[in-house]
Amino acid sequence: MNSRNFLILSAIFIAMSLLFSCSGADGSDGLPGLQGESGTDGATPLCDADTKTWHVGGTDTGIKCFGADGQSGDDGKGGSNGTDGDTPRCDSETGTWHIGVNDTKIKCLGLDGQAGDKGDDGDDGESCSVGDDPEDSAWLEMTCAGTSTSVRWPKAMCGSSAYDPEKSFCHRGSVAPLCAGESYNASSHFCDVRDDRLYKYVKIGEQVWMAENLRYNALGSKCGDDDNQLKDVNTSTCDTYGRLYDWATAVALAASCNAGDCASQVQAKHQGVCPSGWHLPSDGEWDDLMDAVGGASTAGTELKSETGWYDEDIYYKPSTDDFGFSALPGGYGGTDGSFSNVGDGGYWWSATEIGASNAWSRYMGYDDENVYGNYDVKSALISVRCLRD
Repeated sequence: MNSRNFLILSAIFIAMSLLFSCSGADGSDGLPGLQGESGTDGATPLCDADTKTWHVGGTDTGIKCFGADGQSGDDGKGGSNGTDGDTPRCDSETGTWHIGVNDTKIKCLGLDGQAGDKGDDGDDGESCSVGDDPEDSAWLEMTCAGTSTSVRWPKAMCGSSAYDPEKSFCHRGSVAPLCAGESYNASSHFCDVRDDRLYKYVKIGEQVWMAENLRYNALGSKCGDDDNQLKDVNTSTCDTYGRLYDWATAVALAASCNAGDCASQVQAKHQGVCPSGWHLPSDGEWDDLMDAVGGASTAGTELKSETGWYDEDIYYKPSTDDFGFSALPGGYGGTDGSFSNVGDGGYWWSATEIGASNAWSRYMGYDDENVYGNYDVKSALISVRCLRD
């Protein structure tokens, strides 16, 4: 019997005792009652998560089993940074990993391998030589014995062109020859490599002319001197006015051409005695020059040098040399070896002959503004001006 049934039975017994006490005398005690049956077990209270109240069996008692939600706590403060760990390092002496001061005894370096066997001696190399390329001295060539091949490379480059610095130099992207071992302004000068002589040049119209008389000592050329005679050796007159040439020497043909018809041997842009890349102008090319400076009637004033002309005469006509041609009066050499007119008159050959004995030339005088087209005997000796090809 559970406690609940016991209490109920006790209460009934007390009530009955009171009821019968008013009656007659007390009776004798009754026999003890029989033991009642065990009561049913009570339900275990449950805290319902939805209602947050105690439930007994299927009954909601309404009694709260969860307290009210507390207020949110303050945010926690950040913790201090942890201490950096030691970086493992490979100790070169022990060959093991060390962390801090601790030796882990774990190997980090492999054992040195054994020395290999000595290799066999190589074959002897071939003997090679380096020198100038025989076909072009701007290149060096290496040739090795026992082989038919060679290797070549340029000594120096100017733009896309190879050149030999001992013979040439680079000027504004173009190769020019050294003159007597020296460089120069190739925009206004060129070198006659035959005798390492430097000449000035000038462009007039569409033509490029030498701005000096030729001084090349060709076989058959002469120099005038102070005693009015022609000489083979160089003189101060030649230094200033250039050498003198007969026509055959000027066109670089046989001496017999001074007395014979050689027109068939004269080519267009005929080089003659001029340097490579230049030629003795034809009579027509002299005419082109006259047109470029405004005509022959005033060309003397325009083309003559401002100095070097006889100027002590009342008939002297000053010149302006407006085009930089700088014509100088080299004088005239006769077939008899005489020399005259230096300082007074200038004469220049063309490559155009007139018959067997004569050829066209040009003349300028100290006392005239004109340039005259003359024809002279081929055996006379006069000046040469070259025209660029």
